[in-house]
Amino acid sequence: MSLKRIWVIFVSRNWEFFRDRAAFGWNFLFPFLIIAGFAVIFGEDTFTDYRVGVFPAASAQVSPETLDLPEAFTQSPYLRFIGFSSRDEALDSLRHHRIDFLVQPGSSAPRYWVTDSPGGYVVEQILKASLVPEGQPAPPERQTIRGTRVRYIDWLFPGILAMNMMFSALWGIGFVIVRYRKNGVL
Repeated sequence: MSLKRIWVIFVSRNWEFFRDRAAFGWNFLFPFLIIAGFAVIFGEDTFTDYRVGVFPAASAQVSPETLDLPEAFTQSPYLRFIGFSSRDEALDSLRHHRIDFLVQPGSSAPRYWVTDSPGGYVVEQILKASLVPEGQPAPPERQTIRGTRVRYIDWLFPGILAMNMMFSALWGIGFVIVRYRKNGVL
Protein backbone atom coordinates (compact mmCIF):
# COMPACT_ATOMS: atom_id res chain seq x y z
CA MET A 1 0.00 0.00 0.00
CA SER A 2 1.57 3.21 -1.13
CA LEU A 3 0.87 6.50 0.61
CA LYS A 4 1.49 8.22 -2.71
CA ARG A 5 -1.61 6.55 -4.20
CA ILE A 6 -3.76 7.62 -1.24
CA TRP A 7 -2.44 11.16 -1.55
CA VAL A 8 -3.21 11.28 -5.29
CA ILE A 9 -6.78 10.06 -4.68
CA PHE A 10 -7.20 12.60 -1.88
CA VAL A 11 -6.00 15.48 -4.04
CA SER A 12 -8.00 14.42 -7.10
CA ARG A 13 -11.18 13.97 -5.04
CA ASN A 14 -10.80 17.43 -3.54
CA TRP A 15 -10.26 18.97 -6.98
CA GLU A 16 -13.35 17.12 -8.22
CA PHE A 17 -15.32 18.37 -5.24
CA PHE A 18 -14.27 22.02 -5.64
CA ARG A 19 -15.09 21.97 -9.36
CA ASP A 20 -18.62 20.79 -8.59
CA ARG A 21 -20.19 24.13 -7.64
CA ALA A 22 -23.44 22.60 -6.41
CA ALA A 23 -21.68 20.32 -3.93
CA PHE A 24 -19.43 23.16 -2.82
CA GLY A 25 -22.43 25.43 -2.24
CA TRP A 26 -24.46 22.84 -0.36
CA ASN A 27 -21.60 21.77 1.89
CA PHE A 28 -19.94 25.11 2.63
CA LEU A 29 -22.22 28.00 1.77
CA PHE A 30 -25.64 26.60 2.76
CA PRO A 31 -24.84 25.91 6.47
CA PHE A 32 -23.61 29.48 6.92
CA LEU A 33 -26.75 30.82 5.25
CA ILE A 34 -28.91 28.68 7.56
CA ILE A 35 -27.06 29.94 10.63
CA ALA A 36 -27.33 33.55 9.45
CA GLY A 37 -31.04 33.08 8.74
CA PHE A 38 -31.70 31.60 12.17
CA ALA A 39 -29.70 34.42 13.77
CA VAL A 40 -31.90 36.98 12.05
CA ILE A 41 -35.14 35.15 12.80
CA PHE A 42 -34.48 34.08 16.40
CA GLY A 43 -31.83 36.60 17.46
CA GLU A 44 -34.16 39.18 18.97
CA ASP A 45 -32.92 40.31 22.39
CA THR A 46 -36.09 42.07 23.50
CA PHE A 47 -38.80 40.16 25.28
CA THR A 48 -42.08 39.83 23.45
CA ASP A 49 -44.83 40.86 25.75
CA TYR A 50 -47.82 38.80 26.79
CA ARG A 51 -51.01 39.54 24.87
CA VAL A 52 -54.06 40.16 27.05
CA GLY A 53 -57.43 40.25 25.34
CA VAL A 54 -60.06 42.62 26.75
CA PHE A 55 -63.76 42.57 25.93
CA PRO A 56 -65.97 44.43 25.36
CA ALA A 57 -63.78 47.06 23.70
CA ALA A 58 -64.52 49.62 21.01
CA SER A 59 -61.26 49.08 19.10
CA ALA A 60 -58.30 46.73 18.92
CA GLN A 61 -56.05 49.34 20.54
CA VAL A 62 -56.86 49.49 24.24
CA SER A 63 -55.30 51.99 26.61
CA PRO A 64 -54.48 50.28 29.93
CA GLU A 65 -55.44 53.42 31.89
CA THR A 66 -59.06 53.18 30.71
CA LEU A 67 -59.57 49.62 31.96
CA ASP A 68 -61.38 48.83 35.19
CA LEU A 69 -58.61 46.52 36.37
CA PRO A 70 -56.09 46.77 39.23
CA GLU A 71 -53.48 49.43 38.55
CA ALA A 72 -50.61 47.06 39.30
CA PHE A 73 -51.92 44.76 36.55
CA THR A 74 -52.44 47.44 33.90
CA GLN A 75 -49.07 49.09 34.59
CA SER A 76 -47.08 45.90 34.07
CA PRO A 77 -44.52 46.53 31.29
CA TYR A 78 -44.85 42.97 29.98
CA LEU A 79 -48.54 43.09 29.10
CA ARG A 80 -50.02 44.32 25.82
CA PHE A 81 -53.79 44.81 25.83
CA ILE A 82 -55.83 43.95 22.73
CA GLY A 83 -59.50 44.86 22.48
CA PHE A 84 -62.27 42.61 21.19
CA SER A 85 -65.84 43.64 20.43
CA SER A 86 -67.41 40.25 21.12
CA ARG A 87 -66.79 37.45 23.56
CA ASP A 88 -66.88 34.76 20.83
CA GLU A 89 -64.17 36.50 18.80
CA ALA A 90 -62.01 36.84 21.92
CA LEU A 91 -62.46 33.19 22.94
CA ASP A 92 -61.58 32.09 19.41
CA SER A 93 -58.35 34.09 19.58
CA LEU A 94 -57.57 32.53 22.95
CA ARG A 95 -58.22 29.02 21.67
CA HIS A 96 -55.82 29.56 18.76
CA HIS A 97 -53.13 31.12 21.00
CA ARG A 98 -53.27 34.53 19.33
CA ILE A 99 -53.64 35.94 22.84
CA ASP A 100 -52.37 34.51 26.12
CA PHE A 101 -55.11 35.65 28.46
CA LEU A 102 -58.64 37.04 28.20
CA VAL A 103 -60.20 39.34 30.78
CA GLN A 104 -63.59 41.00 31.13
CA PRO A 105 -63.19 44.04 33.39
CA GLY A 106 -65.91 44.50 35.94
CA SER A 107 -66.74 46.58 38.98
CA SER A 108 -66.51 43.84 41.60
CA ALA A 109 -64.08 41.25 40.27
CA PRO A 110 -62.82 40.69 36.74
CA ARG A 111 -63.71 37.48 34.96
CA TYR A 112 -60.89 35.88 33.02
CA TRP A 113 -60.21 32.97 30.72
CA VAL A 114 -56.91 31.23 30.33
CA THR A 115 -55.56 28.27 28.37
CA ASP A 116 -52.96 25.83 29.60
CA SER A 117 -50.18 27.78 27.85
CA PRO A 118 -47.14 29.08 29.79
CA GLY A 119 -47.98 32.66 28.83
CA GLY A 120 -51.49 32.33 30.21
CA TYR A 121 -50.13 31.00 33.49
CA VAL A 122 -47.71 33.92 33.83
CA VAL A 123 -50.42 36.52 33.13
CA GLU A 124 -52.74 34.81 35.61
CA GLN A 125 -50.05 35.02 38.30
CA ILE A 126 -49.51 38.73 37.50
CA LEU A 127 -53.27 39.32 37.89
CA LYS A 128 -53.42 37.42 41.20
CA ALA A 129 -50.38 39.29 42.52
CA SER A 130 -51.92 42.62 41.55
CA LEU A 131 -55.07 41.81 43.52
CA VAL A 132 -53.30 41.16 46.81
CA PRO A 133 -52.40 44.77 47.67
CA GLU A 134 -55.70 46.09 46.32
CA GLY A 135 -57.68 44.00 48.82
CA GLN A 136 -60.64 43.28 46.61
CA PRO A 137 -63.37 41.43 48.52
CA ALA A 138 -64.32 38.96 45.79
CA PRO A 139 -61.67 36.76 44.17
CA PRO A 140 -61.63 36.73 40.38
CA GLU A 141 -63.69 34.08 38.67
CA ARG A 142 -61.46 31.64 36.77
CA GLN A 143 -62.71 29.78 33.72
CA THR A 144 -60.46 27.38 31.82
CA ILE A 145 -60.76 26.49 28.16
CA ARG A 146 -58.70 23.99 26.20
CA GLY A 147 -56.54 25.36 23.40
CA THR A 148 -54.96 23.61 20.48
CA ARG A 149 -51.58 22.25 21.45
CA VAL A 150 -48.61 22.44 19.15
CA ARG A 151 -48.27 19.14 17.37
CA TYR A 152 -45.22 16.98 18.01
CA ILE A 153 -44.37 16.96 14.31
CA ASP A 154 -44.03 20.77 14.39
CA TRP A 155 -41.22 20.37 16.92
CA LEU A 156 -39.72 17.30 15.28
CA PHE A 157 -39.63 18.49 11.65
CA PRO A 158 -36.64 20.89 11.94
CA GLY A 159 -34.55 18.15 13.55
CA ILE A 160 -35.45 15.73 10.81
CA LEU A 161 -34.37 18.27 8.20
CA ALA A 162 -31.02 18.74 9.93
CA MET A 163 -30.48 14.98 10.21
CA ASN A 164 -31.31 14.57 6.51
CA MET A 165 -28.71 17.18 5.59
CA MET A 166 -26.08 15.35 7.64
CA PHE A 167 -27.00 11.95 6.24
CA SER A 168 -27.02 13.27 2.68
CA ALA A 169 -23.43 14.39 3.18
CA LEU A 170 -22.52 10.89 4.42
CA TRP A 171 -24.41 9.29 1.53
CA GLY A 172 -22.53 11.52 -0.90
CA ILE A 173 -19.21 10.23 0.45
CA GLY A 174 -20.36 6.63 0.24
CA PHE A 175 -21.58 7.09 -3.31
CA VAL A 176 -18.23 8.50 -4.42
CA ILE A 177 -16.36 5.58 -2.84
CA VAL A 178 -18.64 3.05 -4.57
CA ARG A 179 -18.25 4.87 -7.89
CA TYR A 180 -14.45 4.93 -7.53
CA ARG A 181 -14.41 1.22 -6.78
CA LYS A 182 -16.68 0.44 -9.72
CA ASN A 183 -14.52 2.52 -12.07
CA GLY A 184 -11.34 0.88 -10.82
CA VAL A 185 -9.90 3.93 -9.05
CA LEU A 186 -9.81 2.05 -5.73
